[in-house]
Amino acid sequence: METLRLKIDRVTFVNPETGYVVLKGTARKRDVTAVGVLPDVITNTNLAGAEYEFKGSWETSKYGRQFQFKDARLLTNQLFYFLSKIVKGLGEKLSRDLISHYGAAELRDILAHNPERLTEFRGIKEKKLAKIKASWEKQKNLRELSQYLLPHGITPNLLIRIHNHFGSEAVEITKENPYSLTEIRGIGFKTADDIAIKLGVDFSSSFRIQSAIVHVLIEAAEDDGHT
Repeated sequence: METLRLKIDRVTFVNPETGYVVLKGTARKRDVTAVGVLPDVITNTNLAGAEYEFKGSWETSKYGRQFQFKDARLLTNQLFYFLSKIVKGLGEKLSRDLISHYGAAELRDILAHNPERLTEFRGIKEKKLAKIKASWEKQKNLRELSQYLLPHGITPNLLIRIHNHFGSEAVEITKENPYSLTEIRGIGFKTADDIAIKLGVDFSSSFRIQSAIVHVLIEAAEDDGHT
């Protein structure tokens, strides 16, 4: 796979259900179109101005020459990215002022454990604080799910579907019983079983046996007309 370092100018298409995006930006002083699945978009992130490193390949279609990426890594400072791009209404100046005032390490600790302290800072009122808290929680849940599933080969597309279905409980539910993923439309026993095995679930797990029995019964009903 090739590597492309891209500064995003605008997002021309986004599907929040699947995370598929079409990005326009500049790389090596040239205008570039990059397409692929980017989990960050499900938090309604404003990607304009952010810089990513993508891994993928160049493809030519009726839409022209595009870079189709399979992997994405944020290069922009993550804390600044969160404050200025994900939290609505803060903007780049206030985000820089917050980081400068508290320092990155202390600000992360405040966001994680005592966000109410931010009202001490000029420009942060209760309404903005509520947006910061909600955005931090959603981003934290997505980050934890990504850290848990992506190393096991789970695709970003599937990651987004799991997050959209289970929300803040996605990590806990997947850890306890990966076969719960069959509740998600389009995910059957075979896909859930593949994920569960990658996560280290034992072949003789009661969750696996129960899910397999349900799978066999559903197939008998739908394919052969049994009741």
